Amino acid sequence: MKSVFVILNLFFAPSVLAFTLVHPSAPRFSESTVYVDLAASNCSGTGRSLDEIRSLILESNRMYWNSVSMSSIELKFGSITSDDFSNAPDMNAIVGQAGVNRILATCNEDIFAPANMEGVGGQGSIACSGGSCRGALALNAHGSSNLPQLSALEMKALIGHEIGHALGLGHTEVEEALMHYSIGNKSQESLHMDDMLGIAYLYPQDKKVGGLLGACGTIALIGNNSNPPAGGAGGLGVLSFVFILGLLLIRRMPLWLK
Repeated sequence: MKSVFVILNLFFAPSVLAFTLVHPSAPRFSESTVYVDLAASNCSGTGRSLDEIRSLILESNRMYWNSVSMSSIELKFGSITSDDFSNAPDMNAIVGQAGVNRILATCNEDIFAPANMEGVGGQGSIACSGGSCRGALALNAHGSSNLPQLSALEMKALIGHEIGHALGLGHTEVEEALMHYSIGNKSQESLHMDDMLGIAYLYPQDKKVGGLLGACGTIALIGNNSNPPAGGAGGLGVLSFVFILGLLLIRRMPLWLK
């Protein structure tokens, strides 16, 4: 009886099916290994040096997206480029300079200069064309940035959140998730199950299972909006994935719980 209860909880718990994608077309990198390059921009406005930003990216990748065993995604640090995107006018100007199957990280002042952007810690985006994808991550280096006040753990969470966008994930309404739409002063050392289900949906470990998961087309468009709609992901593909996960949990469950 308890086994049935576990499966029902997995199927109907609101947090399980709350993740979203940045676009209904489910943009994703074609290769599971994605490199993160860092532009040699002026990062002094973040309160960190370029080397410190590099270390934060490496640690964030390890703590979050590289830790999901049911996802094939693997983030690796590429190189520090000589480009300077400190004054790039928007995210399109950055993502357009990223290499194919790479995420370009930078610090920026101009994107975050308008009054309504001063409190934003960073932005992440993904752009795909003809099956080739590029990603971008920009950290707020504007003079009014609040990043100098953030702890190292809060910075890692911020970077992980924006890289989540660069990988194709949208926001979720699950407060405990790294991809929750309010990232302000968030500090956590691991992903929530909602985050893991989202990244496994986009980058499943087993490509045969991936065909099943990829059949779901009811992902809401959220992007970087601050007010996500209720619901989010759904469809037969995700439910099938949750069902399989439930069976695996039951197989590992002690006999006295069954």
